[in-house]
Amino acid sequence: MILDKQTWIWSNDQADEYDQYVYFRKTSTLPEGSTSARLHITAGTSYKAWINGNTLGRGPSPSAPEFQYFDTYTLPVGEGILTLAIEAYYLGNQIPFVCSQNQGIPGLVFCIEVLDCSDRVLATVGTEGTRVLRSPSHFRDYIKLGQSRISNWGGFKEVYDSAKEPESWHLPGFDDSDWAAARLV
Repeated sequence: MILDKQTWIWSNDQADEYDQYVYFRKTSTLPEGSTSARLHITAGTSYKAWINGNTLGRGPSPSAPEFQYFDTYTLPVGEGILTLAIEAYYLGNQIPFVCSQNQGIPGLVFCIEVLDCSDRVLATVGTEGTRVLRSPSHFRDYIKLGQSRISNWGGFKEVYDSAKEPESWHLPGFDDSDWAAARLV
């Protein structure tokens, strides 16, 4: 599998903490002759992905860490810049989950195969050089809420404040230079 050659990544701060939302960005220059690409991606719990500002998808299907599912997307691209933006979520293992599924460790892994018109791989873009930011938009201080954030199914209720989200963080041209480098898991 193509993802076996890639390294899992995550945020640098409080990596073992449960109920985490993390933003990732990877920008690459595509080689001459690029006509399409394939993105292979999975996360420890879930992800949402954008390519060049367009919603790509979400996933993966729930699975045990030893049988991790991954998704593959075909991307219509040309020469130029490719920006991949991902919001990844990690539920954690500290909270009992209704199906007793082990969530594994927090992590994200992806690989982009850049193809020419004959579907030959011109380049492979992996997780190295990915920028990361712990989401400032997702509320984690449940004590201040005065109520439980754990649903009857065992997961957390999402509390999101769009005013705290970095504006246009998922679009090409966003300046992520003050974001940290992703940590290898």
